Amino acid sequence: MSIPRPLFSAAVRTRTSSDVVQTKAMQKPLTIEGTIESEFTIGSRIEVKPSAGPRLCGKTGTLIGAGYHPKSLRVRLDGSKFPITLHVSYVAIVK
Repeated sequence: MSIPRPLFSAAVRTRTSSDVVQTKAMQKPLTIEGTIESEFTIGSRIEVKPSAGPRLCGKTGTLIGAGYHPKSLRVRLDGSKFPITLHVSYVAIVK
């Protein structure tokens, strides 16, 4: 008789700030829907535009990568533990 296997692993890995490591390769511009958006590079500081809604409007954060869908970006907002996905039209680069 075989022992049933659990449906999920009991070990849970938590993310830490050391998981995001900046390298030269990460400084390349992100490719968004076949075109290169030179302004969006990993590690860039961003601000959320008012069109994103009142909850996110004006918040700042760091661009950490491209999202799964075309024209989406992964952003870690200041003070947040985890990144969120935002559409490119909701994000402005802070100079």
